[in-house]
Amino acid sequence: MSATNTGWRLMILDAPQVNLSLETSPILMELVSPGPQGASAAGGGNVNVVSGDGITVTESPADTFTVRANFGSAGNTVCEGNDARLSDARTPTAHGHVIGDVSSLQTALDAKAAASHSHAIADVTGLQTALDGKAASSHAHAVADVTGLQTALDGKSNVGHGHAISDVSGLQTALDGKASTSHTHVANQISDSTAVGRSVLTAATAAAGATALGLGTGDTPTFKEIVLENGERIRNTTNGRVEILPQPSVADRIGITFDLTLRQNLISIGSFRPIDSAVNVGGVYWDIPIQVGNNVDLVISGQDWSAFRQVVGAGLRQTLCVGVGVGYNFGGTDISSSSFALMHRYHFGLSTRCPSVTHADPHFYVYSMDSTQANDFVRMSHDQTDGVIESGNGDLRLVAPGEIRFNGNLIQSRITSAQSRLLGRGASSGSGQPQEITIGSGLSLTGTTLSATGGGGGVSKSFAIAMAVAL
Repeated sequence: MSATNTGWRLMILDAPQVNLSLETSPILMELVSPGPQGASAAGGGNVNVVSGDGITVTESPADTFTVRANFGSAGNTVCEGNDARLSDARTPTAHGHVIGDVSSLQTALDAKAAASHSHAIADVTGLQTALDGKAASSHAHAVADVTGLQTALDGKSNVGHGHAISDVSGLQTALDGKASTSHTHVANQISDSTAVGRSVLTAATAAAGATALGLGTGDTPTFKEIVLENGERIRNTTNGRVEILPQPSVADRIGITFDLTLRQNLISIGSFRPIDSAVNVGGVYWDIPIQVGNNVDLVISGQDWSAFRQVVGAGLRQTLCVGVGVGYNFGGTDISSSSFALMHRYHFGLSTRCPSVTHADPHFYVYSMDSTQANDFVRMSHDQTDGVIESGNGDLRLVAPGEIRFNGNLIQSRITSAQSRLLGRGASSGSGQPQEITIGSGLSLTGTTLSATGGGGGVSKSFAIAMAVAL
């Protein structure tokens, strides 16, 4: 009889001799049991103990053998039970194996189905028979298939059905306490109305409604002031004056005023600043052209003293006219100088830029930049006889890159000539450039003095004519 375990072998024989071998390579220990008394060594009676790696056998005392294990961590030693290495993690602590490392694992797996798999109905015993006894997941039944259903339906009304008022308990009484969907109320039946509100509701005309609201009497309501959504206002403060104003609390905002009675046949437009009640401050900024019709005056003064007009005559000939008051007398005082002046914008209103005389005819002034000099001007006019160009201060110069002519005739203001020369028209008559006249014998010209140097005699007629032309 034998039993094996890895590294161990146990053998029991029928013979009187028992051999017990313990093999844990490289340790080998063999014990031989004693046989019958008197037997030979070959037949038993001898104990042989042999030392191996990791085992030490000593004989002490005589015929007594001691077997000890050699503990340690070096080669050919054994590990003691309380050795710390027995509880330490050893490499590899976590590891894996391929299927081939495990005996028969592949064969076992081949006999298994995949974790995710399916079966045909025939693969499941009795499944087809069970399914044949079931209804489809989507199916219908006739009323008769459902026990008692027809009886229950017979006791119900149709989905779409109606009732008479008498079929509903108390309905007729509830309806009798309600007003018709189309009905009216008189004003005094509105419980939360006011006397003013009822008066407005019952007003027969717009005038009566306006009266009820306190807007005056008659067909036209009267408003003293209308406040717009953002605080701007339209108001009437005095008779004939209408104002359109910004919010009263906004500084430097001005409104516009229309005075309908200040000037005869005119509407006076001005400005008003609500924050301090200042009038006619600021101005009007136009973002669009100001257009005046043809042959219509754009009057500058409220007294009709000055105006602009585009006159369109025959053949659509257009002329922009500037009109000034000529000798206009107001209350015994001449208040118009009959002048149109061109000057620097900032010189408007200066006394040195307003002619102090009243002209009988319109005059055109052009002023210099020196506003301290009242006479720094060029003035053009026509005195009903002659055209007049005047300089109020300094010379009047005509400057041109070419010749300066008057009525086609050349105007020569100065000449260039050698000293002590006579000039005139000696070669030909008529207008033309001055010509130098040669001094003959017996005469000499020194400066502006002509002297005779010869004997006595008379001056020829031609010479006298030449002298007259030169002078």
